[in-house]
This record gives sequence, structure tokens and C-alpha cells, in this order.
Amino acid sequence: MEKQPEEALKEVLIAKQAWLEVAKEKGKVIPPPLYQPIIYQVAV
Repeated sequence: MEKQPEEALKEVLIAKQAWLEVAKEKGKVIPPPLYQPIIYQVAV
């Protein structure tokens, strides 16, 4: 069964959240995100 892009993104976000939770529990350093969409880089 082929997944739709929306379903794949949902699974990625779930995996990301799970990783962050475990990393925090184990005291791992979580680096700040390096990617910032252009919409957030535009001065207001």
C-alpha cells in the first residue's frame, strides 16, 4: 500500500516528537534547528 505525502509527513512528525521526548529524558543535547523557512526570515 502506497502512502500519501500527508500520511508520510504525519509519521515523520510523530517520529520526530518521539525522538525529542527520549532525548530529553536521557539528557541528550538537542541542537537548535538549522533550517528556517524563508517566510520566517523576512523582516516585518
